[in-house]
Amino acid sequence: MSKARNLATLLTTDGSVKPTKYADSVGGQSDFVASGTLPNGTAVVLKSDGTIETVAVSGSSDIARHNAATEYQIPSTNSHGLELRIAPAGLNKIIVTYQTPASSATGRAVVGTISGTVITWGTSVEFASSQIGMTLLRGDPSVEGSFLVCYSASTPTVYAMAKVLTVTGTSISVGTGVAFNSATTYTFVRNQLTVDPNTAGRFMVAFRDYGGSGNNEAQIMQVSGSSITMGSPATMNPGGNIGCIEFNPHVAGQFMSASKNSSNHTYLKIGSVSGNSITFGSTLLLTPNSADYIDIKFDPHAANAGRFVMAYKDQNNSSYGTGRVGQITGSSYTIGTPVVYLSASNHAASIVFNHLTANSLLIRTGSWPNADKLIPAGLNGTVISYGTTIDANDNGSSNNVAHHPQLNNLATYVYAYSSNSGGSIGKVGVGNFAYDTSTSNITASNFLGVTTAAYTDGQTATITLQGGTSKNQSGLTPSAIYYVQSDATLGTSAAETSVEVGKALSSTSILLKGI
Repeated sequence: MSKARNLATLLTTDGSVKPTKYADSVGGQSDFVASGTLPNGTAVVLKSDGTIETVAVSGSSDIARHNAATEYQIPSTNSHGLELRIAPAGLNKIIVTYQTPASSATGRAVVGTISGTVITWGTSVEFASSQIGMTLLRGDPSVEGSFLVCYSASTPTVYAMAKVLTVTGTSISVGTGVAFNSATTYTFVRNQLTVDPNTAGRFMVAFRDYGGSGNNEAQIMQVSGSSITMGSPATMNPGGNIGCIEFNPHVAGQFMSASKNSSNHTYLKIGSVSGNSITFGSTLLLTPNSADYIDIKFDPHAANAGRFVMAYKDQNNSSYGTGRVGQITGSSYTIGTPVVYLSASNHAASIVFNHLTANSLLIRTGSWPNADKLIPAGLNGTVISYGTTIDANDNGSSNNVAHHPQLNNLATYVYAYSSNSGGSIGKVGVGNFAYDTSTSNITASNFLGVTTAAYTDGQTATITLQGGTSKNQSGLTPSAIYYVQSDATLGTSAAETSVEVGKALSSTSILLKGI
């Protein structure tokens, strides 16, 4: 085996591995002098002095830091039930739907233009002249300026409506409404409308059919211009209340749903869509088994495809705000350990990922009647941790938080809520994620391999090199791709560095990626 004293033949002048001189060692093992403690079976890097060290992160580890938001009142006073979404690619605009005044609750919408953290409003328009309930709103990422709004109408009876809102500049045109079923009562709560990012014009709504079957249902709505075509409802769960639905951006037609049955137990289901038809697959009973005000969001980063985060009110644990990380692999999935982010009675939760920085997200949550919170969170594989919580508003009613990555290449987030200071006043806050200041000592060029045992500082350490097979692992999933984590362990999701280790051959062995 090559010894550490011969490393001059293995290194370039910048300390990176020199492939032409490394060929005789690739796929095998070599000995190096340990700089610091090296745990067993973990990734190591080659230093410029020829010694090796474990992977480590220095500086701040709170990759989800954010600044305080600047808040603006929407044009109408005495408004409530705000719903906020972001205009599609390249636009510095948001659209807000809301109910006003609170006594009659007609439906209105307005476009806001963002410059930095300043919002200027266009002219609001009415999309529903009779009293409405909660609105749901999503934009089509495939069609610039196209939005779908769903709401509970009250005339002639309580029923569900859907309309297309088209944004041009700061103007909004309202399409013709389509009733779900005018003879049936529907009730909406948050996070029950999603849009398929892989199919233009495809939206899906979830609801409880109170006046009909009484079941939780899901239904496709296909939008073309200002026209809406309804698919047939599919049963999510018999009885109970709706949780949420969300499309997986990395798998065409796949989505995740959460809903309750008549025993108040919460179930997760993978579903798939073909045309306007919905099929439900595997089901998982959430444990603890009763969650409310659920939001689910998928990680937008391709290296973490299939990973999703849940935020909810845990009715089995004093109604505390709780987060969990799950992973879909093919048609099956797992869900991680619940971790409390708010040790108080939680209200509605909303998740937004930072599209520009991996493993970074915000959770906006209500703690009625107290101020809402913005809670930064960071992910390491399927482990979630939280940063410093700040108050997001005065005593208000939380709605949702969204991300606008197109604004000046900044990780801008926005949220909406109904303030209870001086009446029900709709407000929108604008802030930015802060970029991660932490640094890692690993790069694609200095990643050397994996330790064959545990070593202490100054010991001679035997390393399985790139191209070789590390056989001292545990708990690996065969054929899965693994990445170096910030603590030098291996995980199936890319960490801050996104350095790929290799492919698992068995639960205990991994073929290291070659140079």
